[in-house]
Amino acid sequence: MRRNLRYDATAAQAMALKKDASRKRSLARRGVLAFPRLLWRDPLAAIVEKELRSLVRTPRFRMVFVMGFTFGILVWLPVALGGNGSRQGAGSSYFLTLVCVYALTMLGQVTYWNCFGFDRSAASVYFAAPQPISQVLIGKNIAAMVFVYLDVSILSVVVGTFHLAGGWRQVAESLVVVGISAMYLLGLGNMASVNYPRALSPDNVSRGGSSGRSQGLLLLFYPLALLPVFLAYLARWAMKSELAFMAVLAIAAAIGGVVYWIGLDSAVMAARSKKEDLLMALTQGEGPVATE
Repeated sequence: MRRNLRYDATAAQAMALKKDASRKRSLARRGVLAFPRLLWRDPLAAIVEKELRSLVRTPRFRMVFVMGFTFGILVWLPVALGGNGSRQGAGSSYFLTLVCVYALTMLGQVTYWNCFGFDRSAASVYFAAPQPISQVLIGKNIAAMVFVYLDVSILSVVVGTFHLAGGWRQVAESLVVVGISAMYLLGLGNMASVNYPRALSPDNVSRGGSSGRSQGLLLLFYPLALLPVFLAYLARWAMKSELAFMAVLAIAAAIGGVVYWIGLDSAVMAARSKKEDLLMALTQGEGPVATE
C-alpha cells in the first residue's frame, strides 16, 4: 500500500506516453524545418532555418499568414463572381493570381519589407558574426518566399475545391507571376529594411509592420513593381496571344532579376554605412538581447 501511495504506475505510464508523443512531434517539426540543410550550405542554410523557426513561433506573423489565404479570398471574391453571384465573372480567370499577389503583399509587412523587425536588438549578431550581410538578406528572402508559396499552395487548393478558377494552367501561371512580382518587391524590400528599419513586437498584432516612410515608399513603388507583370497581361489582351504573354513575362523576369541584385547590393552598402543607425532603430523598446 505504501508503495502504491508513493508510485502511481498508471500515471507514470501516461506521462511516459505523453512525453513520447511530444518528442515525436518535436522530431517531426525539426525534420520539416531542417530542409534548408539539404539545399544550401551554411551560413545560408542556418539563416534560412533560423528564420523559418522564428516566424513559425511568432503570433503576429501567423495571423498575417492566415489572413493571406482567408481574408484575401473574401476581398477578391466579388471579382470571381462577377458582382452578380455567378461564377462566370470577367475576372474569374484571374482570381487565383489576384489573391496570390494579395497574399504576397500581406506577408511583406512582416517579412521582406521590414526583415529585421522581429530580430530587434538581436540583429546586432548579423554584424558581429563572420558571414556577410548579403547572406542574411538572401536567407531572409528565401524564408519569406517559402511562406509565400505555402500561402499560394493553400489558395490553389481552396480555389480549386470551390471551382472559383480554372485548372492547373492557372495555378502554374499564378506561381510564375508571384515569383516574378516577388523579385521586384524583394529588391525594394531589402532597401527599405535597411534604410527604414523598425522594431516589431512579435505578440502585438494590432499594429502595422512598417514605418510611415516605409509605407509611403511602398505606395509609391508598389504599382511600379507590378507594372511589368501588368504589361504581360496587357500584351495577351491586345494581341490575343499566349506567346506574347510568355515573352513579356520572360522579359519581366530578366529585368526583375537585375532589379533584385541591384536592390541587394544597394541594401548591403547601406547596411555597412548606416549600421549604427540601423541597430539604434531596432533596439528601441524591449528585445531578445539586452542593450545598454
